[in-house]
Amino acid sequence: GYGGGAERLGLVVEAAGNLVAGSVYFFRITSSNAAGSSYPSQSPPVRAPWKLVPTIVYPPISLQPVRVAATEGSITVWLGSEAQQSILLQVVDLPHYDPQTDGAMSIAFTMGDDTLFATATLVSRFASSPEADVNDPLGIGVTTLITVAPPSFPS
Repeated sequence: GYGGGAERLGLVVEAAGNLVAGSVYFFRITSSNAAGSSYPSQSPPVRAPWKLVPTIVYPPISLQPVRVAATEGSITVWLGSEAQQSILLQVVDLPHYDPQTDGAMSIAFTMGDDTLFATATLVSRFASSPEADVNDPLGIGVTTLITVAPPSFPS
């Protein structure tokens, strides 16, 4: 037990289905006993690996679906009315990724029944919230920028 007593602490999380997408949740415990009280400001947040799924925030839904065309061996990508050679993806809450130790990151592209993969390039990672750490293995509160050139599908 804690503090010489035989008490045990149990934590039950109810109604977990009401989590809001795009949010990160932390637990803080406040307790009182004969020795005194503890308050959230005295203890760090408890982090757990059940965070939300990474979210692509760019390109936004308004520019999707992304359109790709192959002409004379060259691939062109259109986001809205802008033509470019590759796609910049801005992903929030992507777990830490280091190409030196983790190898190549592949992105799947599907057209009809065909799926091809292209290698993504890590551009940068930055904290998108004041509490975020770019080296956090879970990537909570971190924005990752990657680029990828779509593969050529056979005609």
